[in-house]
Amino acid sequence: MDIRIEEEKSDRELQSVPSGGETIYVEPGSRIIITAAKSGRFTANGVPMEKGAGNNARVGVLDAPFDEGPIQIKYESDDGADCWVKTMFVLKKGDRLDKCPIVKLSGSTVRNGETIEVSPGEELNFRVQYTDRYGDVQPLNVYWEVTLPDGKLVTVPLAENDKGKVGPYESDKLTLPYEYARKDIVPLERGKTYQLRLNLEHTNFDAASRPECAWSITIKVRDASCTIDEQDRIKFYAYGEPPVGYSPGGELLDDTLLDEGLYFSHFTDTGNDYDTHLGVAADVPGTWYLKFNGSQTPLTGKLAAKEKFHLFLPYDVEAGDTVTLVFISETGCIRELELPIWSDRKCYTLTASIEHTTGQVVWEKDVERGEILELKPEDWIDGYHGFRLFTSADTHFSLTWLNPATNTWEKQRDGKWLSASSRAQNHHSISFPRDSSGPTGLPLPGFYRIQFYDENSDSDQCDGFFFVRIGDGGNPNPNPDGENLLIIKSSFKITPNDPQAPGTTATITFDVKNAGKLEHDTKLAVRWESSPTATMLDVNNFKPGEVRKITVPTQYPQQSEDFIANINPNKDRPADETIWPDNRAQWPVEVTGGGGGTIPAPPGGGGSFEGGEIGLKIFDSDGRELQKLQVNADGVWEREPARIRVEIDQTKINQGFDRVKQEINQNITLYKSQLEQSISGDGIKGVTVTATPGWIADAKSLAVYNPAMLDLKVTGPGTPQQWQVSSAGTGGDYLYTGTVVPTQTTWRQVLNAQKYKVEINGFVITMDYHIRFNVSYESCTEDDDGNETCEPHSLTQNMTGRYTITVKGGEREFEVFEPNAKGLLRHTAEWAEYHGRDRYPESRPDDFYAGERILTSLVLETRHRHPVSGNYPEITAAQAWISETGRRNTPLQSTLGLQQSSPTAWQGASYMVPKLGMRETGVDTPLMGDKQRGFQKDASYAVYFHVNFRFGAVKGFAFPNKQTLAGHDQADYRTPFRIIANAWERQGIRNHTTR
Repeated sequence: MDIRIEEEKSDRELQSVPSGGETIYVEPGSRIIITAAKSGRFTANGVPMEKGAGNNARVGVLDAPFDEGPIQIKYESDDGADCWVKTMFVLKKGDRLDKCPIVKLSGSTVRNGETIEVSPGEELNFRVQYTDRYGDVQPLNVYWEVTLPDGKLVTVPLAENDKGKVGPYESDKLTLPYEYARKDIVPLERGKTYQLRLNLEHTNFDAASRPECAWSITIKVRDASCTIDEQDRIKFYAYGEPPVGYSPGGELLDDTLLDEGLYFSHFTDTGNDYDTHLGVAADVPGTWYLKFNGSQTPLTGKLAAKEKFHLFLPYDVEAGDTVTLVFISETGCIRELELPIWSDRKCYTLTASIEHTTGQVVWEKDVERGEILELKPEDWIDGYHGFRLFTSADTHFSLTWLNPATNTWEKQRDGKWLSASSRAQNHHSISFPRDSSGPTGLPLPGFYRIQFYDENSDSDQCDGFFFVRIGDGGNPNPNPDGENLLIIKSSFKITPNDPQAPGTTATITFDVKNAGKLEHDTKLAVRWESSPTATMLDVNNFKPGEVRKITVPTQYPQQSEDFIANINPNKDRPADETIWPDNRAQWPVEVTGGGGGTIPAPPGGGGSFEGGEIGLKIFDSDGRELQKLQVNADGVWEREPARIRVEIDQTKINQGFDRVKQEINQNITLYKSQLEQSISGDGIKGVTVTATPGWIADAKSLAVYNPAMLDLKVTGPGTPQQWQVSSAGTGGDYLYTGTVVPTQTTWRQVLNAQKYKVEINGFVITMDYHIRFNVSYESCTEDDDGNETCEPHSLTQNMTGRYTITVKGGEREFEVFEPNAKGLLRHTAEWAEYHGRDRYPESRPDDFYAGERILTSLVLETRHRHPVSGNYPEITAAQAWISETGRRNTPLQSTLGLQQSSPTAWQGASYMVPKLGMRETGVDTPLMGDKQRGFQKDASYAVYFHVNFRFGAVKGFAFPNKQTLAGHDQADYRTPFRIIANAWERQGIRNHTTR
């Protein structure tokens, strides 16, 4: 059946719907139109349905009722041959179906049927989610199907199941290009086209019930190529605004590392992310991405050459991190810019002052890195006063001036060089350019940058800048007639005036101004300092010169804190403002208790603890633990399974849990006491403070392990293997069977420079806590008659924090040793004695007579011992063989299975010869001694050896292939010999040549 469902806001077309199966959900009052292949009778809960237009009996029409409940629709064809039954369900009014899945590419929605173009090397991060009928956004696990350029269909992502087989699994995420086990599954090759589709068969959005939810797109990879030379020619520019020291007009970077770094303390919290006050551009068109914490997300769309974008970073960036900006040009060139994020907590300190030449200080201030000092020329008083800088370490300095015409920092002003140090010391006199025409010689107004640096430090993380604005000059303005939106900080007012009790209804007002030349539609972000997100207000039709009053209804917060406002917070409406610092304002607001005391802020909570390192042990098949050696690595035999033991030591982790529990409980006790003390005074009664929870019994209950599953993997020249290990467990044993390629011989000759490596990633245990403090009390007063009136009050404070325990990952390297043995030839005792007295005094040990018994041995020498355990390799089978051509092109072939004769030797089997005693079987045959068809005198031949070792390693030559050697040295498995004569020279030899 074909079904059309006409609902209030959308229509659905369901085609070829079979009888039975899943229930179809419809909204109240929906019109349901069902079309059959031939005429028949439709009923709904036994009641005949309307026919189609023109009394069409092939169509059944039903208006769904408005009451919640099921509808059973039946159809019987007029000829009685076809029957169809389907259950539909009318949802409760207000209920809705789950919305169709939405696929996002790096945060942006990609719609069904779209074609996207990407550059070679670009990484695509897809994620699928849907909004359920309750309005909650949920991830959707699906199979992702990719049609490759050759038409082949692959389903990804892949994983190994419990039985060791690789197959696809459902996931809400997919990253392209996609590889598995070091193989390119979906490579996104240059100039080729791919189709990506969601397989929704096992979801509530399958084609039968929700065909409107189908999703597929086309991915075209640009046919662009990038040479190394083109890539190296890409240049980056950095643009700064205080507290960042780069020129507002841009500076060309020398390398792909931001040498000056960014101080974390200089970031501004916008309520959604961090404003870095840094702009970046490339000299060719392309797109910028942020690579951080294992993912790559787009920062911009396609930008033109030298088009600047302002950098905002996510909240999970911390001091000590290094983030990477990835730039992909139109031609597919990929170039990265590293940004180290520094902390200045342990850096040398700075103090600035204005002093008389006699040493009298008239102004002094401790200076933070990136700070702007606002001074007036009159602060210098006269020409006998100067600016001094004191540092707690020996430093150099240099002074630059922001030229408004070029908007760049310059070392000269009016043709004169500005002040700079000649040697490192901890105090400097900094001479600003003076007004020589004036009577007092005061400094010239302007915006100046003072750079300081320690040449002797191992790190430049403490070096940096601060700024001095003298007078009203030095506006960092590339265009004096440019745009500027600002907040008038002096206009702030909160009604009723602070301090007030927490929760008091209030109204905040302040003014914003458009000091530019153009009208703008922009945004204004407002929030309390404790709020993790900002409220965005529209400021539309903002005319040049207009001053607009902003009104924000609010309540006094639970504690004294700042109210923050930021106009044009994303710096894109407009993007070319000339003064950014005045876009943001921050005003302190005081909160009091009923007794007039200020409500203290909750104690800061949180910290990071070390949880040790994941231990990795490796055992061979006999249970011997591989040793950790100073120089060389221990290892296992070729093809020997290696048992890997993962040990997650819970001792340090539990110590971290104990410290977290102790600190949180201490803070609960401390803050309860502080709250009780703050709400006190005349008339205050019945103060009670209740904490929920009142005690942390076990910090493990707060723990979130990230990632929940660790990747244990073995890489190397052999077969890679990977397992998932729970980070919340203690580890376990895992069997690695991929030691198929040896890396060394037992005498440490390197066969493959790449060692086998076992590695497991670390994890972080995060403990977020939220303690709610409910405070209640009464504020009492007495009238003139002594009657007491008490008014109840209550307030709530929240103490939050985060603790982390970091457990480092581990890695171990090990070798895989090639087992070897050596093949030897021997003479019988009789023949050895005869060789000693024959007529060939220059014969060698491996010279034989044609027809002489050729005895063989396979021996294990000292060099064949395992270099650490000292054990010999274990031989399970051995064979010696000959395959040569004798006289008259006669094939001469024989094989001889060898038997173990001692712990280190294998040789031919023994047998009894009447009258001669025990004899050893040789690899020769009687035909080899035949005068007409056997071995040729003065010719050379060889005996070959083939050895099977324990665990399945095979070395030597397999009969009768002389060309293919298993192993690395054929001299061990091929022993040549020379024929010096025929055994017929020795009288009587025929008596036992066949024995």
